[in-house]
Amino acid sequence: MNLQVVLNPPRQKHKSNLNFDPVKVSAVNHSRLTIIKSLLDGYDGSTPFHLYLKACFVKHKNFGSRDRRIYSSWCYAYLRLGKALPKQDFNTRLAVAWYLVHGDQDEIFKTLNNGMIAETALPTIAERIRFIAEIFSDFNVNDIFPFALPLSGNISGSDYAESMLTQPRVWIRIKEGKVATVIDDLEANGIPFEKDEENSGMLSFNSGVKLEVLNSKQKGFFEIQDRSSQLAGAAIPAKKGEHWWDCCCGAGGKSLEVFDKVPGVKITATDSRAAILKNYRERTQTYHSQLSTTLLDLEQPVSPGFFGSKFDGIIADVPCSGSGTWSRTPEYLRFFDAETIANYVKRQQTIIAATIPFLKTGGTLIYITCSVFKAENEDMAEWISSLSGMKLESQKHINGTSVLADSMFCGIFVKL
Repeated sequence: MNLQVVLNPPRQKHKSNLNFDPVKVSAVNHSRLTIIKSLLDGYDGSTPFHLYLKACFVKHKNFGSRDRRIYSSWCYAYLRLGKALPKQDFNTRLAVAWYLVHGDQDEIFKTLNNGMIAETALPTIAERIRFIAEIFSDFNVNDIFPFALPLSGNISGSDYAESMLTQPRVWIRIKEGKVATVIDDLEANGIPFEKDEENSGMLSFNSGVKLEVLNSKQKGFFEIQDRSSQLAGAAIPAKKGEHWWDCCCGAGGKSLEVFDKVPGVKITATDSRAAILKNYRERTQTYHSQLSTTLLDLEQPVSPGFFGSKFDGIIADVPCSGSGTWSRTPEYLRFFDAETIANYVKRQQTIIAATIPFLKTGGTLIYITCSVFKAENEDMAEWISSLSGMKLESQKHINGTSVLADSMFCGIFVKL
């Protein structure tokens, strides 16, 4: 298929008359479906799908904002189907995906469906899954993620697969004493939110919400951080006056949580990616007096005297499959290769082995992943425990599937 041709369809004239002309409506919908297929066919998994779409939309400026929303919604619905219904053709899989994810049957769906799926209004995903299984004998929700890999904690394969059909919510962590102020700001700006039943400082929102414009955000009263990430961060047992090492700091969510909750703590942050470290410094600029950053690749040999002194604690939020976040990035369902898990485990072992010599006796190592795979979580915890002087204090898999959040793992170790 010629991507250039498909992505430049002729502009539709007199759009206001489309609703009154079924033939024109059908033509427009067929054109849109062709574009949706070309966008999906042109994606190779080498970059996050939202960046790929953004590049396509920049290149093809004939798409209006409504077009972009339509194409994005339909593409993501298709990606959420993962590897289910592999023997069905593209149009069938696309129709099923849209129905499972959205339930509502818009005009594009009606053009695509052509009576294949009865127009049955079912409010929940579970009901729609059962309905599709009655129509397609080869449909199994577990096929969305058909890899025979043991999962962590109490998460079941079917729950995990079903969670891929729903976009998680956006979560924020509100600083202590600022909850009422943030809520007042949200209500004044007409932004709907939901309170977390167990944590008063957590609120959640529908995806796409614009929070950056809020006065309370500009004053730093809250941070955007997933619920499970907040719970993992809350488990970090840092104390005032201690010096911790955030060894794979990434965007800095865990460091910020520690800074906000433990006045007087010091953190040294390292990462192997200069751009990520720059972003980290910008995000944590309020705490520069308590912070130092260094570019460091822990998958390469590190000199024993690199830091000069040892740390009271280490936060190791290590590179992983990211499978606990795939309901946000369902493109990984399409391109995931189970053999890559062994590579991640090897990297995790290399990083942990490199960090332990810099931990004081009696110090704490907190091992964190955003994975649902046992190999990256409980199995890694067992491996860390086997290292000389390392004792597992506790471990927990934070299952976010039931609350529209990510899933994470947290293991806490003490160096004897």
